[in-house]
Amino acid sequence: MTQPPQFNITTTPDTTILSLSGRLDARGIAEIWHQACIAVGRANSAALAINLEGVDYLDMAGAAFISHLKTLAKKPLSATPVKVLGLKPEYAPLLRLAEKTDMNADFKAPSPPLALL
Repeated sequence: MTQPPQFNITTTPDTTILSLSGRLDARGIAEIWHQACIAVGRANSAALAINLEGVDYLDMAGAAFISHLKTLAKKPLSATPVKVLGLKPEYAPLLRLAEKTDMNADFKAPSPPLALL
């Protein structure tokens, strides 16, 4: 049986390590999304490592979460290098797909239909 998601932060002057564990799915990540994003945003180390060795399940929502954390660390003001450690080979395609999908793109609503004259 899989465990609910958890995260732990370890910080050194050189690297901040965000260790994720448990089940990273849509329901589970909702519980840790905000706190993990804040932790990544506050990281002052020269590099960020996302350790996934303890992850026992990952779906597309979990992959999007990891991709989002990487994006936060690479914002122009910080440009922190990010390494993903311990990703199980069966989850690699999901993470690659999530990284190709621009989830931070500005949403543009379709133009309203022209009124008939």
